[in-house]
Amino acid sequence: YQSELIARQEADGAARMQTLAHVCHDLRTPLHAITGFNAALRATDLSPAQDDLTDMIDRASGVLLALTNDVLDAARVSD
Repeated sequence: YQSELIARQEADGAARMQTLAHVCHDLRTPLHAITGFNAALRATDLSPAQDDLTDMIDRASGVLLALTNDVLDAARVSD
């Protein structure tokens, strides 16, 4: 009985990890598009105000990427 319980807990943990990996992938895909388009904008001749906006996009996307990485790290530690 004990081995069945352990096997079930390990399977549940693996399923949670897989779900988190999918969620993080789903978050990263549009995030990479945002950062890519922002980099393309930065390669053009921007006004100072537009440059400030692209800086804000860079900071916000960096925060989102850090959060997704933290979620994955936390999931790995909890298993």
